[in-house]
Amino acid sequence: MAVEKGPSSSVADPVTGSVGQATPLGDLVAWRLILAARAARGLLDRELASADDSFTGYAVICALAEAGPQVQQALARRVELSEATLARQVDRMERAGLVKRERPAGNRRTVRVELTPHGAGRYDALARVAHDVERRLARGLTGPQRERLLALLGQVDANLRSGREGLGG
Repeated sequence: MAVEKGPSSSVADPVTGSVGQATPLGDLVAWRLILAARAARGLLDRELASADDSFTGYAVICALAEAGPQVQQALARRVELSEATLARQVDRMERAGLVKRERPAGNRRTVRVELTPHGAGRYDALARVAHDVERRLARGLTGPQRERLLALLGQVDANLRSGREGLGG
């Protein structure tokens, strides 16, 4: 990515802390992550939409398929959605016959969500869509490079979540 140099200013290097020239936008990790995330999310959204689903629906189906039935509050945390947003998503999924809700006897406040057989079948179909997107995203990477990328992204995520920097906290 070619970046024209504008007026120079002295700033601290984000890694070493030494003072020098400002980092060009195209060399900022945050900028590259934002661009890649937008493109990846757009691709995944388009492919899931062509399969009559959404990113949020896919995330809920995956969470239930991978971890089994869950209390709705815990499911919201797992897929990083507000409880209200998850409730609306589960409403849609329940109407479509993908999930069912039940309240355990003696505990009217707890709602347990689980996949129906139709939802489990939907997981298989959507997993194929996601696998195709993953293959396209990782094109040109070797297996070890992909694993390294996942580890690096995990480290960036951990950095952001420690102290909640950049996540509104």
